[in-house]
Parts: sequence; C-alpha cells; structure tokens
Amino acid sequence: MTAKIFRNAFLIGFTVLLACILLFFFIMYSNYQAQAYDILEVEAEHIAEGMQICGGEEYLAAMQSDERITWIAPDGSVLYDNMADADTMENHLQRPEVQGAFETGSGRSDRYSSTILEKNNYYARLLKDGTVLRVAGKQTSVAAMALMLVQPSLWIVVLVLVLCGLLAMRLAKQIVRPINAINPDNPNATPTYPELQQLISRLQGIRCGSKPTSCPDQLAQALKAVRGNGE
Repeated sequence: MTAKIFRNAFLIGFTVLLACILLFFFIMYSNYQAQAYDILEVEAEHIAEGMQICGGEEYLAAMQSDERITWIAPDGSVLYDNMADADTMENHLQRPEVQGAFETGSGRSDRYSSTILEKNNYYARLLKDGTVLRVAGKQTSVAAMALMLVQPSLWIVVLVLVLCGLLAMRLAKQIVRPINAINPDNPNATPTYPELQQLISRLQGIRCGSKPTSCPDQLAQALKAVRGNGE
C-alpha cells in the first residue's frame, strides 16, 4: 500500500512540475518575442525620422545597423537593402508584413529557418511618401532556446524530483501509519468496509492536537478500537 501511495503522489508531483516548467517557458518565450518586435518598431521609427530629415537613400547608405533594413517602393520593388543587392531582389509586394504596412500603416510577420534554428522577425512601416521601410532581426527559435536551457533546467528538475520523492514517501507513511499500527505483524492489512464505517463515526469526535503526529496516533487508536469491538 505504501508503494502505491508513494507512486501516485510522486506522479502527481511530477505532472505538476512538468506543467509549471512548460507554462514558465511559454510565458518567457512570448515575452521575449514581444520585446523583439518592440525593438524593431523603435528602430524603424528612428530610421524613418532620419530618412525624412536627411533623405532616404543618403541616410540609409550612411547608417550602420546590425539589423537588416529594406526600403520598398509602392509597387513592391526593392529600392535599398543593406545586406543584398536591391536590383537582384524579387518583388516584396506579397510579403505579409509589407501588405500590412500598405493596408494599415504597419505590419509584422516572422519566418522560420529549420536549417539554422533561427526565426526572422519582420516589422514594416508605411512612410509619408508612400514607400515602406522594413526592419528585420533574428530571433532564437523555440528549439534553440530549449537547447540552451536544457543544462540549467536539468539540475532544477533533478532537485525538484528528489524533493517530490521525499515528500511523497513521507505522505505515504503518514497515510498508512494508522493502518500499520493495528497489526504490526501484517503491515499490509487493510480495514474492511464495516470497520471503515465504524471508524468514520469515531473520527467525527476526534480533534487533532497541535503536534503533526497527533492525528495519525488518534487514528490508530480509533482503528484499534474498531478491531477490538469486532473480535
């Protein structure tokens, strides 16, 4: 009986632990993705202001940025790109983020690369002259982030599993202690249904003391009394 209670309690603890880890990871990744888009939006705003003051192509050619910057004409053709030759690039009119910028003033999308386990975030903004400025940045994918967190998370999981095992064992012993106290020669003995009915009526009058062990002791005494009446 002890082993069964221990196994069930341990499985419950492990399930709760796994659910908490997955929830934490989901919340952390969602916040990380939101911050990545916020950074792109702020950078696009600053670039748009510079283009308006200094002129589009002049400003873009002079600036330095780790992000990919693309300037797109109203017909979708690429006017400038800081990481590729604009003349050789395909039309961008059908890109989701570009369509969103033309329709609502701004748009965003992401595309995932299974080869390098990275996701590119794209933020596009409609400028006053009718063109679109797009800023793209790399974001670590869920798979890559999970790989980075494996080692630190593994130590936490092992520690929590050990604690779950200790708590489950203590809980199991606390539950079966009154039953084992009835018949020390046969700790696996289980009260019969009539005995349990009598026990319930006796337990209604029991008030546990301040000590943690008082309840199991009183339960054991009640079970002994029930067994004694049945003999």
